[in-house]
Amino acid sequence: MQEEKYKMFHNRLAKVYRHVSKQAKRLAVSCYRVYDHDLPEFPFCIEIYEDKLYIAEYRRRHGMTDEEHEKWIEKSIDTITDILAIKKENISVKFNFIVIVF
Repeated sequence: MQEEKYKMFHNRLAKVYRHVSKQAKRLAVSCYRVYDHDLPEFPFCIEIYEDKLYIAEYRRRHGMTDEEHEKWIEKSIDTITDILAIKKENISVKFNFIVIVF
């Protein structure tokens, strides 16, 4: 994936996190969703639970090999932890999360 896509994800996540974290602090909320598939290239649901982070990857046809997908996940998680300042040992990741709409 191109570096500009990661930069776009970084900027979007940082902007949303600044906004949502201010609201959460004002309302004294410690568990909230930070990001929900805002950019099609990064189909994640990212939620904060106090000092823990939950990341779910929505299932999609990405056309990447297993190795490329693993590198993409690692780089995406590095971006997420950089912005949210949460230790990697406090992160839970669920891959290929399926959304069913009725």
